[in-house]
Amino acid sequence: MSHKFRFGLFLFLFAACNASGGDTAAVRARPASPVTAPLKALLITGGCCHDYAAQEKILTEGLTARANITWTVCHEADGDEKTHRFSVYETNGWAKPFDVIVHNECSGMVSNVAFVESIARAHTEGVPAVV
Repeated sequence: MSHKFRFGLFLFLFAACNASGGDTAAVRARPASPVTAPLKALLITGGCCHDYAAQEKILTEGLTARANITWTVCHEADGDEKTHRFSVYETNGWAKPFDVIVHNECSGMVSNVAFVESIARAHTEGVPAVV
């Protein structure tokens, strides 16, 4: 299965999960083929203003119920933290081990342009993002 097809499938499943309000019983899909390698996904979640613990559960469990996905989760800075710099971004090549990055974080007051550009660069260099 090509990388583009797998990413398209991920986006479809993400949209289906979102449309169902996170109800894992609302959308049914065939189980992933045992010969298909799992999609390696990184979920970056946390920050200001939302229930990130619930969203983490809905996203990871809902999508995993529908597709063969292996998750790595970076969950940091819940509460009123608007300036948090997620630790995963501090490592060079942070996105390379993954097939897709799911951004579900809020750090809207981070103003270091070089830091923000380094996050975007991982995606312009080829690792797809879902925001």
